[in-house]
Amino acid sequence: MFVPVGCTSCGKLFQVPEAALGQTAQCPWCQAAQPGAPPSPAAGPAEPPAPKWLKKYTGEAPPVPPAAATKPHEQEPLSLDDDEAPAAPPDPRAPRFRLTTVAAVAGLSLAALLLTVAARGYGSGRVQEWFWSEYTPPDRSCSVLLPATPSEQPVDTNPDGFATGGKRYVAKGWLTRSAAWLAWNDLDPAFAKSAAADKGGRVASHALRAEVVREAARLHGTVTKEGDIQAGSGWGYEVHMDTPRGKVIEWLVVRPSGPRPRLYVYGLEATNISPDSAAVRRMFTSFQTYE
Repeated sequence: MFVPVGCTSCGKLFQVPEAALGQTAQCPWCQAAQPGAPPSPAAGPAEPPAPKWLKKYTGEAPPVPPAAATKPHEQEPLSLDDDEAPAAPPDPRAPRFRLTTVAAVAGLSLAALLLTVAARGYGSGRVQEWFWSEYTPPDRSCSVLLPATPSEQPVDTNPDGFATGGKRYVAKGWLTRSAAWLAWNDLDPAFAKSAAADKGGRVASHALRAEVVREAARLHGTVTKEGDIQAGSGWGYEVHMDTPRGKVIEWLVVRPSGPRPRLYVYGLEATNISPDSAAVRRMFTSFQTYE
């Protein structure tokens, strides 16, 4: 009867006679002398000894040959704790991200500046010294400098009957809550003829007095000063008022002759105006009619 024996040199199995157990035997594969001890029956077949080419490795498990290595798509993901994990490639979008960030910060800074300026100027009632431009109504009857683009409003017929209605153009400062306006009211033909014939201006003064009362009611103001003025071929009043929003300086001028006999009204409402302020001089000296 023969017993299988594993060679301790090459690892291959060969058989020896049962009577030769415990004696030295020669491996028929590698010719190395081997003890003829059979594997333990309780432990099952003996593990073949490691071949010579494994002696340069440490440990019991041989390294995985390159051919048996895991394929790239089957590799396990690296742990976050792995110190040897490869660094992530640079993001090509990084420069654009930085530019976007800089632009966003600059935009927010500009918005904050504008909000600060708006908060400081809102409701101040101050007429700005810039953005003035000449305004001519659609009928091209007159023109005047205004600090903003005006909106059109109707002017009702005067209760005293000397005027038949007209238009008002109001330029409001949304930020400063100031206002400037130009208005005209067509004169009744009979009244215009009488006013033109009255060289002393008494007839025109009656119309002007009635219009001052109507303007004070419109502006919710109190008249603090008024005086006569001569405006070209017409007569007029310069009126000062105090209103809930500031001060008003206004000119009311009757021009009874020409193709458009009218009562003109133009003025400013703000907190920083006086008869000598630049805004008042700019507006009142710029007014002219085209007759």
